[in-house]
Formats: sequence, C-alpha cells, structure tokens
Amino acid sequence: MAMATVLLGGLGAAPSGAATLYGGGSVPSSTTEPIPLFLVAVDNGRASIVGFSGGSCTNGRSGYGRFATHRFRLRRKGRFAIKGSFKFTIPGAVATGSFRIRGRVRASSGLATGVASVRLRFPSSTGKTIRCRGLKRAFRARNPAAGKIRLRGPFYGVTSQGLPVVVRPAPDSSALAPVALMTTLGCGALGPVQSIPRLRVAATSPGVYAKTGTVTGSFIPALGSPTGSIPLGTYTYTSYDFKAQIASGRATGSIGLSSKVGNAQKILIDTCASPPITFTAVP
Repeated sequence: MAMATVLLGGLGAAPSGAATLYGGGSVPSSTTEPIPLFLVAVDNGRASIVGFSGGSCTNGRSGYGRFATHRFRLRRKGRFAIKGSFKFTIPGAVATGSFRIRGRVRASSGLATGVASVRLRFPSSTGKTIRCRGLKRAFRARNPAAGKIRLRGPFYGVTSQGLPVVVRPAPDSSALAPVALMTTLGCGALGPVQSIPRLRVAATSPGVYAKTGTVTGSFIPALGSPTGSIPLGTYTYTSYDFKAQIASGRATGSIGLSSKVGNAQKILIDTCASPPITFTAVP
C-alpha cells in the first residue's frame, strides 16, 4: 500500500485551519466505480492537494498511491500546475512515487477540476522493481458549502489510517450501496494485508447507517511482501462493525475490523487485526 505524509493535517484542516475544502474523485472510462480521491484545500490564494490514484502494475496486480503536495500559489483564474515526488514504506523496504497535477479552482461554482498523473515503483522480494503505469486520472472535486442543491454524494474521504473511503447513498437514502473502504490490517505471521470490504449498509434511521457481519475474499498480501509461504486458494474471513452518519454535508463514521486468514476449507493460517478506524468524507 502506498503511503505518504498528509500535509493537510487531517480532512478539512489546512495549515491555517480556515481553508475551503473541495472533495471528489474520478470515473475512468473502463468502469463506473469512482476512483478516490482528490482533496483540494484553498486559503488566501494558495492551495494544497492530497490525492489517491490506482491502476495496474507490471506484476499483474493493482497498486494504489497517495501523494500530498506542499502549499502552492494559484495562478490567474485559479489555474495551477504542480509536480513532485514522495516516498512510502512497504514491508522491509521503501517505495517511491511521483506526481504531476494541473487544473483549476473555480470558487464561484465550488468546483476544482484537473488531471493527475501518478507513477509508482515498488521493490519486491525477487529484486525486480514493480512499476505501476497508467495512473492518469481526470478529477472533479466539489465544495459542498457552495452547493445550491442538496448533495447526495458520493462522499469521498480519508480514514484514520490515511486510506481512501467512498460512501454512496442509494437514491432514496435507504442504504449505502456499497461502501468502498480500503484498510491495512496487521497479521501475525503474514505481515500487513490489504483488505477491501465492500458493504451494503441499510439505514437504521434518517441519515444513520449501521451494520455488522463478515465479508469473505481472496487473501492479498501487501505489495512487496514475500508470497512463497501463502498457499493457493487462501481466503480472508473479515468481521466488521460499521457505523456511519450523514449530516451537515459530510459523512462520518467508524469501523472495527478483525480478520482470520485460512484456506477454502477454513483451516486457520493466521489472524489479522487493526485498531478502530474512523473516517470523514465530503461530497
């Protein structure tokens, strides 16, 4: 999992504490799923961006990178162009990435739009560098305070682990369908594991959602982890306790996760866990 230092100091908090926040994502042509996340904070003619982008890598798997810019000055009519590099840790190594972003902030309409290109390089246990290509995404981020109509999402946000979450209410607000949550759990013998529960969460009262249960999926080790000790057909059985609330133009919530790693016959291989996770997301 690509990780980098977030310069905004947390969702909704820019360096001055008074910035206008624009939150949003992009929809690639190959799928209807939004790719999170671009958060743009603007304050006194300066801006900073936290972004997530994902795509295929040379090892046949998907790689996700998070980058954060320093504060930069907006040009005429809110235009900007910025590039930079970042580092992040994976099990036993340091990976690198670079980004290029160009776009425009339109304060009058409450929109920030642009294109971000992200490249990632992961060292692997084989010694061959894993490169992730095609991480070029157009993005559209909105300032919910500038909206003249009620916004129903999707809500794009960051969890307390610094990873993306997308919350999408159904058209009648009766459910969140589905929640896309990326998490990293710590395992005993297998090390970090990437787990992405996709949950359909029913409303318990207006604007309030909660669900408990178990989600099953294939075991996916963190990029760069040795995989020789992981049997084919390994699965995760992840228990969750999800709570969310949509109010004042934001989605907030918490989730508890614990996971058992086993084979198709549910023979236990390892256990994984994470501290309680919280999140905040904006439309």
